[in-house]
Amino acid sequence: MLDESDGIDMDIEMLAENLLDIRRRNILLLEIKGDSMEPTLCDKDIVVVDVSDPKPHDDPDENRTYVVSIEGELYAKRARWQTGGTLHWCSDNERYSPIAVTGEDFNRIKTIGRVAWLWRPV
Repeated sequence: MLDESDGIDMDIEMLAENLLDIRRRNILLLEIKGDSMEPTLCDKDIVVVDVSDPKPHDDPDENRTYVVSIEGELYAKRARWQTGGTLHWCSDNERYSPIAVTGEDFNRIKTIGRVAWLWRPV
């Protein structure tokens, strides 16, 4: 059973730093389009992206989800490292093939930030 509530008085600074643990200036909100990351992220979900992660010159963390830019298009993908230093940007939906990144590809695929939170319409 749910009790009726007056709600929470919250400003964007408090939301960013206390709930999301991200500085406001590092937050990017994006709408997911498509099914490549289902069941984790679904079409029309809103994700909070921390653009300060990874730090410049740091690699994406294994198995974390990031927004990446490939030829000007944005994608949410999971980072999976392979032996030999190859990074695969993977979809959670197995119908989609991983995108292998090696050598010069690291210069053409830009990591925008880490997906930190998800808001889903109910």
